[in-house]
Amino acid sequence: MQTFLAVSLFSQSQLIDVLFLGNSSPQATTAEMIRLVEMIGELITEAIIRTQLYEEAQQASKLKSVFMATVSHELRTPQTTVMGYTDMVRRGAYGALPDKLQDPIHYICYGGQTLQRLINDILEFSRMESGRFNPGRAAGRHPKCRRRTAPQDRRTRPAPTARTEQ
Repeated sequence: MQTFLAVSLFSQSQLIDVLFLGNSSPQATTAEMIRLVEMIGELITEAIIRTQLYEEAQQASKLKSVFMATVSHELRTPQTTVMGYTDMVRRGAYGALPDKLQDPIHYICYGGQTLQRLINDILEFSRMESGRFNPGRAAGRHPKCRRRTAPQDRRTRPAPTARTEQ
């Protein structure tokens, strides 16, 4: 090498790499040439930083997906148990349910169903992100999906059904 230029690539005052340029023939280094190489170095630095940020974002997205899938599965198991036993109590498997517990049991069931839908939505979302989404399976639930997206609060929550005294 007859002519040689080195440009340090910095990001936030930290050296991240060095750009070396050489030429096999002797050549005078002008201020314009130095400025051009410095500009190229700045562009390369930005490309390196963007690539690193993209890779970090991809890794964070993968970790988030794994977290969501794990949490939803871990929530689903005890939720299924709670819903099963609540339904058994509601149906009288442990004896007649006193009237004053009818409304609380109804609200437990309603809240459990809402929580179950949220857990299923999280699972479905994590399947979509991982590429394991089955559109045919979701299409069968379309009416439920429409109902799920409607805003719900205490005023729109279904009231307990009327019961006759026995």
